[in-house]
Amino acid sequence: MQKFLCKIGCALQREQTNVLILAAWGLYLFALLGGKMQGNAVYTLRQCVTFGFFVLGAGLEYSLGDIDLCFTAQASLSTVWLGLLYQRGMPLPWALLCMALSQIVMGVLRGALAATLHIPMTVLSFILAAILSNLYPANDVILMDVWDNRPHTTAVWVVMAGVLLLCAVGLQCFWKHTYWGKYCLAIGEDRGYNRNDVEKTGINVVLVTAVTYGLAAVFFAVGTYTLLLSAGYGSSNRNAEYLYQGIAAAGLAGSMYRQHKNGASGLVIATATMVVLRQAFMALKIDKCLIIVEGLVILLTILNKDKKKLTQK
Repeated sequence: MQKFLCKIGCALQREQTNVLILAAWGLYLFALLGGKMQGNAVYTLRQCVTFGFFVLGAGLEYSLGDIDLCFTAQASLSTVWLGLLYQRGMPLPWALLCMALSQIVMGVLRGALAATLHIPMTVLSFILAAILSNLYPANDVILMDVWDNRPHTTAVWVVMAGVLLLCAVGLQCFWKHTYWGKYCLAIGEDRGYNRNDVEKTGINVVLVTAVTYGLAAVFFAVGTYTLLLSAGYGSSNRNAEYLYQGIAAAGLAGSMYRQHKNGASGLVIATATMVVLRQAFMALKIDKCLIIVEGLVILLTILNKDKKKLTQK
């Protein structure tokens, strides 16, 4: 009976997700058609592209069964290093490369540390986020004058949107058609139920986790780069707004807890949904309530995980 009720609960949760997506787009159309906001398609596209890369990275991490509270702090700190290197005379391409490498190294180290010590990533990332966010004063903004000539044309953002979609397709192929992607999903399932089962199959959990976090950091680096195209400055809290929004989007897509049949496409849809939802809330002057909605989405995702654990016992 308990398993039967939990299956019903999972079905209801999926329906709640569909309702939330429809409600978000309905609210956006209401604000748009009601004259509450300007229909700036380029701005919406720019937000979707920037946020989308962060969501793809978060979705890849969540395929391991982890809730990461540190990826925005990691990306923000890399913009500080970029600004400091550029101000000290390093050519911009090399500074950008160092920014990306710093994120990859931090991602690999975080993944390896969590897997080696068997520390839940939620706990570890919370601690690391507090540390990384305070390594450089949050109020100190590093301006980079070179971005005064940054491209603002629609074509640039259309190309970046194409790159985002190609990355989403690649991520889906990674999950469905590669051993490494299947290892990620297997590790995620194992962490949800019995951590030792995957290790008994011979999968190197530490290696897979570390490399996966490094790959996710590549998405975060690209997202940080697109963010710098919009505004050229570095700050230790630069990307803070994307944290809960990114977790909510990953949960909305169903990628957080093993629903990867259409995981990557779900991430793209969830990205657009969360962007238009934010814009609608801001246009209607209720943006302070957005964090509540994001929290509810995350809560529904966690509840869905617990239901799924019971159905598979």
